[in-house]
Amino acid sequence: MEEEFLTVEKAIEPILANNPLTRADDMLLYLEYLRRIGEAGDLAAVLSDRKYRIYYGIAPYETVSRVRRKLQERYEDLRPNKAFIKLRRENEKEFRKYARGRI
Repeated sequence: MEEEFLTVEKAIEPILANNPLTRADDMLLYLEYLRRIGEAGDLAAVLSDRKYRIYYGIAPYETVSRVRRKLQERYEDLRPNKAFIKLRRENEKEFRKYARGRI
């Protein structure tokens, strides 16, 4: 299992390094990951068919997201910029208000 994460890490790290937008958007990161491994053409199969992913060695979305968080924890330069982090925190506050029924 650890080997699988290391393989995904090797694919994800250059994406994060070369495309700052992927540092804050897991969907964009996953799409770039699929493009890198040559599987972006059949998104329906990738997203809905576990056997398809296993057969072609495609990491699930959750694994890519987990690997991103781990890399960002380890390497500060792979994190989103401070302005984006501030905006995300403000949006989280608004969502909490909404979730509590205060909007």
